[in-house]
Amino acid sequence: LVARIIFALLLAATIVLIFRARLNWVRKRERAQEEQARQLNELKLQALRAQMDPHFIFNCLNSIDSFIIASDREQASHYLGRFAKLIRLILQHSDSTRVPLEREVEMLKYYLELEALRFKHPFTFEVRVDEELEGEPVELPTMLVQPYIENAIWHGLRHKDSAGHIKVEFRLHA
Repeated sequence: LVARIIFALLLAATIVLIFRARLNWVRKRERAQEEQARQLNELKLQALRAQMDPHFIFNCLNSIDSFIIASDREQASHYLGRFAKLIRLILQHSDSTRVPLEREVEMLKYYLELEALRFKHPFTFEVRVDEELEGEPVELPTMLVQPYIENAIWHGLRHKDSAGHIKVEFRLHA
């Protein structure tokens, strides 16, 4: 009888150990898959930023060049100042995967202003942050919104014969 009880306890302990080992193995595998997915998303975001930045930078430099050629020093100086501020912000956050909402809004405003200056019919824009988000520690993936804005400009406003308007709102949805 004692031998059977000891055998049953050993069998139960073995089953529990096997179950725990299997559970730990599954959890470890899930964590590894989550880490791979996170790294893949970060790489995709870096690739997106790498594609956008050179294209946008060269377009801005070409616009500054056209102002200089047209001898519009005041416009060239204004454009160059805004461009420098935007590049500084981009470089400050280039190695980050996340950026505070305030910085993302600031970068968007500079970006929109620079793009509006390049158009034959400059567009107006508005970037608003919901009151619920103001002062909150909200972070976004870096340059998350900019590609959508760029598409709106180049595929929506570029072909208009009059000025357009872009409105960007950051709101909290529950």
